[in-house]
Amino acid sequence: MALKRDGASAKVEVDALPPLGCYIAKMNRSETGYLSSDKRYVWGDTVITIGLRAAPSEVTFAIYDSQVGEMQNVDRIRIPSAFHWPDSLKYIRSNLLDILREYRVERAGIRLTEPNARSINYERIHIEGVIQEAFASSELTHYFAGAIATIAKHLKVERAAIKLMVEGANILNVQNWDGMADKEREAVLTAMGAVNV
Repeated sequence: MALKRDGASAKVEVDALPPLGCYIAKMNRSETGYLSSDKRYVWGDTVITIGLRAAPSEVTFAIYDSQVGEMQNVDRIRIPSAFHWPDSLKYIRSNLLDILREYRVERAGIRLTEPNARSINYERIHIEGVIQEAFASSELTHYFAGAIATIAKHLKVERAAIKLMVEGANILNVQNWDGMADKEREAVLTAMGAVNV
């Protein structure tokens, strides 16, 4: 394989094509190339991110592809009610690590409980801690954990705009925004913010 520079674009000559989605070269830390599904090489900062929002009995997650600029999946990890609490935490951790591997997530974020919350839910805080440990145990390159102000910083918007978006304002033009619940919207915003970590 030979790499050639032609102005701002890069051309690749290959003897044998790698599998689809495979990263083929690293020209410098910010420029990678991969083979897209239509068998063309795409150069640039392609980042797959995940955003998470914990609740006492489930974790909502959103997978975001920065190259396409779209959500790839918005779903939940539901804790089986028959599990004892330590088994529930283990279940969250192992499923989250599987999701990170399946989607080849590079960056992540978790929306944490507000520090000045009126009522604190300890189950949610335990889950948030397990998620952060899973981030540290994974192959993620970058991750963040924070409340609304932190998410706003990574999205480069005002804190008040985050609240408006969670309530339904589709400021960032996200597909299917009106059909999402508040927790799903928070996970989506966190995933989008993780691009800038």
